[in-house]
Amino acid sequence: QQELCHRDNSVALLQAKNCSLQGAANRVRAELEEKATDLEGKLTTETLNKESLSSNLSQEEAKNDALTWNNQKLQEKVSRYDEEARCFRSDISKLERENRRLYCDLREQKGLVSSRGVQLHTNRIKITMLEQKVESLESDKKAVEVKVGETNKAKADAAAKHADNIRTLWEKLLVKDNQIALVQAEVRHREAEASLVKSAFEDK
Repeated sequence: QQELCHRDNSVALLQAKNCSLQGAANRVRAELEEKATDLEGKLTTETLNKESLSSNLSQEEAKNDALTWNNQKLQEKVSRYDEEARCFRSDISKLERENRRLYCDLREQKGLVSSRGVQLHTNRIKITMLEQKVESLESDKKAVEVKVGETNKAKADAAAKHADNIRTLWEKLLVKDNQIALVQAEVRHREAEASLVKSAFEDK
């Protein structure tokens, strides 16, 4: 009878110890699961931050492309002005050569003075008009060149700024990637610990 009593006491002690261990295991598992949930929340936040940084990077690159396209169009306009001015100057040169020939004809052929005079006057009017067009083109060209200079400066400033922004964004993205990787690793570690603790107490 004393032996049975002793056995009952041992069983009661083992049961009490088992309950205590089970309670401790449940608390450890709850703490690990809470940490894993918190880490998963941080992982979601870091992922959203990374997506935002990627969006900002795309916007900065689009702005830089727009500035490049606008500058190219202005350069094309300057080239057209140069070509038109060259054609006008060629026409002026031809008319001036014709005028010189007409002056020679006037000296040699007095009878043609009137008609040659009319032609000279007409040519002078054409020359004046063409010269005015050239001046207008030169003025327009200078205005465009000023805009090109301003655009180039703005592009250079923007390019420097965009380059800094893009570099900063890439650095932030790399940092976020590292942070996300660390958080993911910690989540897996916590989940593994919780699983091991749970398996250990279930086996007991």
